[in-house]
Amino acid sequence: MKSGIEHLTGDEIEDVRTKCEQRAEPEKVGKDTVEETRRGRSGTSNPW
Repeated sequence: MKSGIEHLTGDEIEDVRTKCEQRAEPEKVGKDTVEETRRGRSGTSNPW
């Protein structure tokens, strides 16, 4: 049995890439929302 990413086909790599991007999107949105909230409160990105 083959193991390791070097044995994946191009389609399999694209599938993994797509899944990673989909999982990362909610995290990015959350970080953007926090930054927007901080800027809204203080006018800068630094809340202190």
